[in-house]
Amino acid sequence: MGDEQTGRAQGLRRHEEPVYGYAVTVPAVFVALLNTVDPLARLLRRLDDKQPDEESKLAGSWPVGFADPEVVGDVGAGHMEPLRLLEFDVLTRPDPLNAEGLAAMRAGVRDALPEALASRGLAGFDLIDIREVKLGPLDALAFEYSWEGPRESAERGDRALVVWAPTPTTVYQAYYHCPSEAWDRWLPELDQILASFELIERRPEPASEG
Repeated sequence: MGDEQTGRAQGLRRHEEPVYGYAVTVPAVFVALLNTVDPLARLLRRLDDKQPDEESKLAGSWPVGFADPEVVGDVGAGHMEPLRLLEFDVLTRPDPLNAEGLAAMRAGVRDALPEALASRGLAGFDLIDIREVKLGPLDALAFEYSWEGPRESAERGDRALVVWAPTPTTVYQAYYHCPSEAWDRWLPELDQILASFELIERRPEPASEG
């Protein structure tokens, strides 16, 4: 899934998701995720309610996510996992919303998402900020929070950002988190990634031959 092109800029690559109608430019070092790691993305996809074999059958049901292979840590019992992650969701609706409907949805999400985050049970959860941002050309809301994170170390602690961007027929969501001590250092790169987001023509996946 997705058409990746190198060479757009040094150290970056453009990744297309034609099935979901968007493209984004990410650091070339990022690798594709094979599963869903972000805690909020897992909640919205209801993966924590599924058995591992059920979860594995859903691979490919969502846009490709990314991990930074140079940022890993021990998440318990010597198990190493990436700690810097970027994932996406694309939610569509058959009946387009008008301007009033979009405004009502925005207000509702602004009020409801912090509670949804807090109810996720993330240890040490703290909502830091809610602000208006851009996801490429789209007006969006960003919810920044911190939590203890998955690491088992003295440096434990994560900062995270959920970006929610609606259109009349589609909601685009981005989930990003990384170790707290590296948040400020990588924030300009995150801003560049979000600014690179663009809408492209949707192309359904070809039907598999059977």
